Amino acid sequence: MSRPACIVMASGQAKRFGRNKLVEPFCGVTLLGYTLQNLPREAFSRVLVVTRWPEAAAIAREMDCEVLLHGRTGRGEGIALAMERLAGEAGWAFCQADQPLVSPDSWRRLCAAFAARPGYYRLAWRGEGGSPALFPASALAGLRALGPQQGGGAVLRAHEGEVRLVEAAAEWELWDADTPAQLERLEAIASRGTTEQ
Repeated sequence: MSRPACIVMASGQAKRFGRNKLVEPFCGVTLLGYTLQNLPREAFSRVLVVTRWPEAAAIAREMDCEVLLHGRTGRGEGIALAMERLAGEAGWAFCQADQPLVSPDSWRRLCAAFAARPGYYRLAWRGEGGSPALFPASALAGLRALGPQQGGGAVLRAHEGEVRLVEAAAEWELWDADTPAQLERLEAIASRGTTEQ
């Protein structure tokens, strides 16, 4: 069974949020901690947290994750560093650190689809793909060649016809916390543990 490595992208500058949102309280832990708790470790070959923030690195280490602490500012630069570390993997699942409500079940279904048929995958809601996304080993060159400010979406667009979608159980699994108000809304949903229409 081919398991992808999971790369947790945790280097953003959080300009819209106004401070380092990764260490903000969220359901009794931190935002980053909650996101990492939701990762079903058995679905991945390894979990690597890529971050510019020592506080985020400390949280990741406490949760037994590998850490790549760097001083770069561009998203593409962080991805390139991760590809150097994880070049030999069967594929890569990219997790956004500020997207805490992706359920373990959705992660398992994404990884099971990848194991059955390695390729490009995105979590989706009603047929519209979002994040997280999975990339096969053949994407290595494209991910390494990203510009400093580019993300993996550039590679997905180049392979648009090959991307398969896996439906999320709820739309908020694809939501991220760009502002304090959005973080508060996500925490309210997580705290209820019920669906919101």
